[in-house]
Amino acid sequence: MCTCEFCNTEFTPRPQVKNPRACNNNPCQRLRQAANEREWRQLNDHLNSKEYHQIRRNQRIDKIKKINAVVIKSLSIGAEFLGLPIDVKVFCGHFEHHFFRTWAEENKQVLDC
Repeated sequence: MCTCEFCNTEFTPRPQVKNPRACNNNPCQRLRQAANEREWRQLNDHLNSKEYHQIRRNQRIDKIKKINAVVIKSLSIGAEFLGLPIDVKVFCGHFEHHFFRTWAEENKQVLDC
């Protein structure tokens, strides 16, 4: 038997729950969920900071730039091998512009932070 933190009644917990805090009553379950969310926000307060999101965004952009560099290098090697008249610098500019524009449209919620 356990005692509910919210209504102080004794209840039989489900065997799957390691540390039961609340009984099956809906108000107690809502209070338990709110307490869990409050505790999580306190433990993960850094996730709400503007600096954290800016750092993560810069990391994503750096990763995209590295992928872009590999693609451009592969293209220039392939164009040189095939003897194609491709201006790699111009193509690089178009590719990067299109890549970032497409990525920004797909990830608007990330950019609006």
